[in-house]
Amino acid sequence: MSEVELVRISDLTNDVLSVLFKQVDAVEQRLKGDTSVMAGSSLRSDDEAVTPHRLSSTARQALGSSVLHFVALRALVEGKVMPGPACFTLMRAALENAAIAVWLLAPESRDERIFRLLRLHWADSEDELNGSRELGMVPNTLRQQRKADLRTLGHAAGLSSDQVNCLASGKVSFTSIVRTAGDEAAIPDMSGQRAVRFWMAASGVTHARSWAAEMFLTRRQLSGKGDNEATLPPAIPDEWLAMVASIGAQLLTKGAALFERGRQL
Repeated sequence: MSEVELVRISDLTNDVLSVLFKQVDAVEQRLKGDTSVMAGSSLRSDDEAVTPHRLSSTARQALGSSVLHFVALRALVEGKVMPGPACFTLMRAALENAAIAVWLLAPESRDERIFRLLRLHWADSEDELNGSRELGMVPNTLRQQRKADLRTLGHAAGLSSDQVNCLASGKVSFTSIVRTAGDEAAIPDMSGQRAVRFWMAASGVTHARSWAAEMFLTRRQLSGKGDNEATLPPAIPDEWLAMVASIGAQLLTKGAALFERGRQL
């Protein structure tokens, strides 16, 4: 095998990940059960206000995607094949998707939940249009028409003029989503700054950025007899992987709880 960044899992980190995987299992089982949105619930009201978009489905899909990325990490851990960038790529995606669910569901204000949902759909629409242009495909709807439709939907849902004007003013960033989710999750020792810090670390390793390599990668050397030395492949400190996974699992658990509350109450 060519030289590759590896994560060497200590017994302590393995124990931490085992606990986190059990938390993920609990969310997975909940999502496999009844996730229907009950009549009269806040999520049903949200869905009805922005048809054809559905806040409940968007949040449910984000939670499910986060779970699947954790499942993939567990397969790597159990198989003892731990290429560092792949592990951090999985945890970056798990954290992002969990953060989306919290970001959508945490606000007590119905208008704010709908505002965030429509902003997320505008970002998705922009990505679709950009992808269509690159692939030489004709978009289903012109960009200006989509913007007008979104504004009409926002007005009909009762959003303020300022909110409607912001819907298509630009794509909402993952930095903003992760930071806000970290701040609004109301999790002990969690903050938006902390969530963003470890999300950025995972993103840096994922994209092989030099700053991430300098900050988070270490090299271990084995000294042989005399002047002979052998250098092992770069190793990513396993505690960093555990921290990213921990933040992702906490946001996932919180997002699942918010979803369960929203679909019932």
